[in-house]
Order: sequence, then structure tokens, then C-alpha cells
Amino acid sequence: RVLFRSRMSALYLRKIRASRRQHSTTVEREVAKELFQLEIDELKLKKSLGDIHIHKAEEHAVGDEKVTVVYYPLRFIRKFKKIGKLLLERLEKKTEKKVVFIASRKIVRKPKNVYAQQAVKRSATMSAVHDEIMNDLVFPADVVGRRWRYNPDGSKRMKVFLDDKMRGWANAQRREAFRRIYATLTGKQVDFGFKIGRASCRERV
Repeated sequence: RVLFRSRMSALYLRKIRASRRQHSTTVEREVAKELFQLEIDELKLKKSLGDIHIHKAEEHAVGDEKVTVVYYPLRFIRKFKKIGKLLLERLEKKTEKKVVFIASRKIVRKPKNVYAQQAVKRSATMSAVHDEIMNDLVFPADVVGRRWRYNPDGSKRMKVFLDDKMRGWANAQRREAFRRIYATLTGKQVDFGFKIGRASCRERV
């Protein structure tokens, strides 16, 4: 019985990429355990979660809260989008933390050779990868618009508008988490808010 329990308790590790299991972090093991448990308990998630594993997970401090950012293989993106809303709801309830899922993507540096540049897929460019990180970050909300604000000193800052239907979910605290995490991952400062006619509304935290 002890051996059986030991094997069962270790099964959750298959939710972590094989090459990382031995050196996985506490956060990654916690996420893996919760995903494994949801696969067992939630019939609506069981089929889609069966083959899914994560690349890594890390925590980001946002004020007094900690947000868990989970990275998963890009090939699973359709499955994650299909169950993402329910998965986030269940995982946040169990962990009592905000959770973000981001597909792992690789940026290909633009080669100096003009002819070699044509071989680089647009989806692998820095701007395209950063756009997709943003889309993953705000999911299940959608980005419905963007606007650049130019400052007197010549600098500029982007404002991203989210679907107004998700206003209740994407509250001020969650949008602040989006802003900080996006800045950490891309080095870009972006504000998130909602459109009101031609203007935008962003609550301060």
C-alpha cells in the first residue's frame, strides 16, 4: 500500500516537462499537483488535460498578491484555449491566487542578410511573439483595440483595450498584474483598460 501511494503521489510529475522534473521548483510541483487533481476530478477537463504538461511555472509579486505564470508547449494552445476559461476558474479557486497561462514561443533574431530575412516566419519575430504573449496574458478576455500615447519628451506608451464584457473579471487588480507581468516578459510598458466611446477608462490601484 505504501508503494502504491508513493507511485500515485508521484504521478503528478508527468504534468511537468520530462527534462525538468528532477529539478522542478516548488511552484511547478504545486501547479502540476493541481492540474493532475483537476484531471481526475473534473470530467469537463479530463480529456483535454490528459496529454498536457507544462514547461515551467513561476510566481510574480503584484502588490500584496502573487500571480502564478504557467508556461506550456505551443502545440497545446488549441486545447488550452478550449478549456482555458474553466481551467483558470478552477485553478484560481484551488490555489487562491491569480493564474496566467502563456504558450512558450521562440523569438528568431532578424538576420543581417536581406535574403535570409525572408526565411524568418513572421510568427517568430519579436513583435509577433510579444503580441501573442499579450493575447495569452489577458485570456479569456480579448484585445479589441490599441492606442499609442506620445509624451512631450518623445517617449510613447501603448494603451490596450479589452472586451468590455470581461470588465468584471479583468478588474483593476488583474489589469495591474497584466501590466507588470507583460513589462517583465517583454520590457514594454503597456496600460490595460476599456473603451468608453472614444475615451478609455482605467481604474487606479
